[in-house]
Amino acid sequence: MTGSGEGTKRQTEGGREGRPWTRFVPWVIGLVCLAYVFYVVPLADVWRILVVRRLWGLIPLVFGGVVVLFILDGFALKVNMSAFGVPVSFRDALRIRGQSYALAAVNYNAGQGGLVVLFRRETGRDVVELTGAVLSVMGVQFVVLAGALVVGLVLSDTGALLVLRPYAWTVVLGFLVYLVAVWWSPGFLRRWRLTKPVMEARVMGNLAAIASRLPHTAALFAIHWAAISMVGIHPPAGDAIVRLSAIFFVVALPISIQGLGTGQATAVALLAPYATGGGPAVVAYSLSVWALGLLSQVLIGAGFLARATVTRSGNGSPPVESGS
Repeated sequence: MTGSGEGTKRQTEGGREGRPWTRFVPWVIGLVCLAYVFYVVPLADVWRILVVRRLWGLIPLVFGGVVVLFILDGFALKVNMSAFGVPVSFRDALRIRGQSYALAAVNYNAGQGGLVVLFRRETGRDVVELTGAVLSVMGVQFVVLAGALVVGLVLSDTGALLVLRPYAWTVVLGFLVYLVAVWWSPGFLRRWRLTKPVMEARVMGNLAAIASRLPHTAALFAIHWAAISMVGIHPPAGDAIVRLSAIFFVVALPISIQGLGTGQATAVALLAPYATGGGPAVVAYSLSVWALGLLSQVLIGAGFLARATVTRSGNGSPPVESGS
């Protein structure tokens, strides 16, 4: 990289060197949460659930599901980045997303940061504007999850969730405010390069970006719905949407390694009341899907990175630097 890209890289590396403890905090948080989970739910009971229920069906479900999610994710990335001012073909979006999966396997936000680097190499565009576009893509994902949460609250007739239903309209109001802000497009938001992509996409571009993310999110819910059903967790539809949305939110937070520990603790708290096997069934589901999903992502990411390295070497270009 040159220019501002090198400056950004040096600042990032300097920050990491100055705060090495930040590398270990996600591991500590994840392992502490996992230790608490196994304190509350004995590992022997989790293993018994896995053996008794013979959950071999989770393997094709998760591996096949990740492939479907990858394709739908690539489509959403193509539409989103194009809407936010970085035109890209579906094929290139799949290739770039595949390469970023290796980083996403460690941390969701690391994968998004990898997208900035990869799009920078692909397009030569300004790092800050690319960061704004990728942040906008992340924002769309959270908007769609928030929408799913609203749908779940509306559908649920469970007493505990009925109390939360009024807050669903707060989310709807926030979405309308967001659309009004995009329609109004005030000058300071258009000039700030991190928000410039969203403002320049206008209302229709933002709605197109949100619509393109819906198939990916629907597939994600369907895969997890099938997985929890296989282990004997049967919440009503509305409750399942609300609780899975909350789990997805927690897993996406950059506070642990790929949601390890935090995801299992949240799943036990939210899904155990619906499980015929109680907490052990929930942990069996959560850890199995986490491990199989992680392996799937690593395989996809490694495959695309290997292909990129071979391609760049064949063209006489330096191989992809994992540290960039």
